[in-house]
Amino acid sequence: MKFFEDCPTLNDIGFDLSMQKFKSSGSVALDDDKAVKLIYNTFNVVDKLHTARIILGDINPSNLLYNPKSNDPIIIDIDSVQIGQFKCLVCSPEYIDPLIQQQGKNITYSEENDIFSIACICFQLIIGKNPFWVLTDPLPPPVT
Repeated sequence: MKFFEDCPTLNDIGFDLSMQKFKSSGSVALDDDKAVKLIYNTFNVVDKLHTARIILGDINPSNLLYNPKSNDPIIIDIDSVQIGQFKCLVCSPEYIDPLIQQQGKNITYSEENDIFSIACICFQLIIGKNPFWVLTDPLPPPVT
């Protein structure tokens, strides 16, 4: 795994709200420009996988590494991808499309589900929080 030594996960380099800047991993750190380019590159890679009829299914920030030399993502932990009739049997609940949750135990992922999960991860990368856990300050008034 020497090739991946200088490739941190997106968790390791995402935005940190408490510090108000991107985290660093060793000498690797993002800035706004690199983060936006990484997001575009991530969606391009996922689009290429979808063109090849490969659906990732189980997507989370720990499964995405950052290659600082090319500003590209590296997708790891792909033992559960969905290819054709061979379904993905696992998921990361924090990033799963609600439409998948409604399916229950017989999960069939689609390209749209991958895009939903990637969008959640990209939101977390640049905002610092999973979109499901973001609260406004001050809290909005209760609906009556």
